[in-house]
Amino acid sequence: MKYCPSKFCPPLKLGNGTLLGNMNSVGSRVEYSCNPYFAETVGETNPTCQVNRSWTHYPKCTINFKYLGCYEDRSDRILYGRSMHSSSLTTETCLTFCFESGFKFASTQYGSHCFCGNVLRDYPEKAESECNKPCAGDPTEMCGGTWRGSIYKGI
Repeated sequence: MKYCPSKFCPPLKLGNGTLLGNMNSVGSRVEYSCNPYFAETVGETNPTCQVNRSWTHYPKCTINFKYLGCYEDRSDRILYGRSMHSSSLTTETCLTFCFESGFKFASTQYGSHCFCGNVLRDYPEKAESECNKPCAGDPTEMCGGTWRGSIYKGI
């Protein structure tokens, strides 16, 4: 009995993006696009299935954002839409939470709070030193402060 080697690569998976067809035969190329506020970060835009049944690279979409600064917040929130509290909050978990939910802005606050919204209220910008609470999930990062939000915009 002759053994015929497979002529296919394993199926690709892509978080925060869409595979535009998942042909996985040797020589095929897969196109993909990243969701809003996410950008391609690895390799060329079209991974190719190689003869050795591996992909030339694995596509990855990562957060694409701009830091706007430290802002005052009030009980009538600077961002309104969605929020979460997490004992393992990092800037990345907050931005991912907000941008995957389709919001344009994200804010970390008081080390463990995350707020999302599409409209940024006109509250005063504050000194960076006022956004001084370490993130609960990574104390090397700052996640806002007391009634102070570190504000990010998806781009």
